[in-house]
Amino acid sequence: MPTSRSWLRDRLLDERGVSLVEVLIAVMLLAGAFMALAQVATGGLLSLRSAADRTTAVGVATQTVESARASEWGALLLAEDAHGGICDELVEIDRDGSITEIALCSPDGAIGGGPPFWGEVGAFDVQTYVTAVPGYGNARRVTAIVTWEERGVPREVRTSTVVAEVARD
Repeated sequence: MPTSRSWLRDRLLDERGVSLVEVLIAVMLLAGAFMALAQVATGGLLSLRSAADRTTAVGVATQTVESARASEWGALLLAEDAHGGICDELVEIDRDGSITEIALCSPDGAIGGGPPFWGEVGAFDVQTYVTAVPGYGNARRVTAIVTWEERGVPREVRTSTVVAEVARD
């Protein structure tokens, strides 16, 4: 019975080598494995970029809504000069259009139309609406809709909050 050391020595000294077919098969298997890894890495990077876009959009929408909430009650209206086309019109608050409310405008409104927000991937268009909440005379809804394009597909994030007028001493 050969010892493990003699078996290894005999195997290393064997001069048969490998055939060209075996080498080609090994190279093809390695190339296939590297192609699969590249595909997974590319998908992961696209996923990370998509998540970063959505995070940026949510941040912009939240900042827009919070900025509007910080406005004085009397100025918590859309500026007529920036939103003249939607004043006193129904605005869709949700994506499917099941909630519509009347847009509130005033010449003294503080909520104007600003330029788009530019991020790493391009423009994020921000639309802000101030609407009347049905059944509540002292409440207004502030809605921010952020839209952008991701690899040719339009995306959007909507954030809204209701602000009530409260008497302060």
